[in-house]
Amino acid sequence: MANEPIYNSRKFRAFGSYIFLLFGAGILAVGLWTLSLPDTRTAGISAYNQAIESWQSNVSTNPLLNAAFGVRTKWEYEDRDINRPLALDTTNTNDKLDDSPRSGEVFESYQHIKFAIHNTSDDLFSSREFLLPPRVWFPDNYCVSFYPNGDKSTSLPGQPLCPFDQSMPGVYVSQYTNYTIKIDCQLKLKKRKPDVKNNCAVKCEQEENGFWEARGSSVRAGTCWKYRVLSGVCVAVEKTENGFTVTRGCYANGGYAMYRNVDANKFYSLANVHLEVRDQADPFLVVADSTLNTFNFGASRHQRLIVGVVLSCLGGLMCILPFILTWWLLIRLPQIEAENGTKSLYDEEEELPVKKLKPKPIPNPKYKGGDYELIEN
Repeated sequence: MANEPIYNSRKFRAFGSYIFLLFGAGILAVGLWTLSLPDTRTAGISAYNQAIESWQSNVSTNPLLNAAFGVRTKWEYEDRDINRPLALDTTNTNDKLDDSPRSGEVFESYQHIKFAIHNTSDDLFSSREFLLPPRVWFPDNYCVSFYPNGDKSTSLPGQPLCPFDQSMPGVYVSQYTNYTIKIDCQLKLKKRKPDVKNNCAVKCEQEENGFWEARGSSVRAGTCWKYRVLSGVCVAVEKTENGFTVTRGCYANGGYAMYRNVDANKFYSLANVHLEVRDQADPFLVVADSTLNTFNFGASRHQRLIVGVVLSCLGGLMCILPFILTWWLLIRLPQIEAENGTKSLYDEEEELPVKKLKPKPIPNPKYKGGDYELIEN
């Protein structure tokens, strides 16, 4: 009709469907990007297996077999300086990865040669449990120093210096670390009460397993904290003329310490921190670098192919749909209606004349019935 709202018109519905084009283009771009990604999994596994082959060819003459190491921890806030010897580990079991071989893949096995202590409950670190978030807003800090040949008065060269004791080479570590994350939440009011589902504190603590530090009385203002607890300290060494020298840390990008993600509002301890000395050619360093300490080589090429094809097809369909709908509403449907002599609900029609009703006459109080018989005075 002439006065019909614009959102009921054919043109509006046809061109309004082009919002699918925006979403479809985004999904199509993600699908094509997924298909274009390099096969990092195959490359990572290949580098890992090559490192194992190189390691196994020299394992019998590795200088670590005739070495001895120990570890010393110095506490920052307490007057404690503890040292323990490290045990030689030569097992034939690979380091545990958060991954498993897929069809057609092989993870080569190799012999360990490392010095380690995995149970640190004997006062190398504080044995008391601590709650996250902590009641005291600073963690216990330590300096972990590795020494050769059982001589705790010396330290392996190449280690960084402790910030609180510049005379002691060693790795500076904390009991835990924290970081903030962004929470996607909004405040919706219902009868002057906040919507619980969009409460930022609920999303932070129940969905992200973090801790919400509120600012003021608003359910939106604040910070969501996540925590990591110390899980390992490791140095890689190289044999030189004067003994062994630390060349880097064992973890990704040469990191000396590793922290694991934990949930807030729980108790933790440092009873099982791994302290290790490894050879710089150890395959563990290769997998730590290539996976950024996740120890997972990522999705396989077949998995990425499936995801990429599905997203590309879905995005392409959403891109084509608006053009099909426009053709149907603005071209084909009018042709069908013209052939059949029918009109669509979307067609504008001429406004029909409206009959004006005459007002009903006011009855005469002296009228006595019959065919409008009037009584004169």
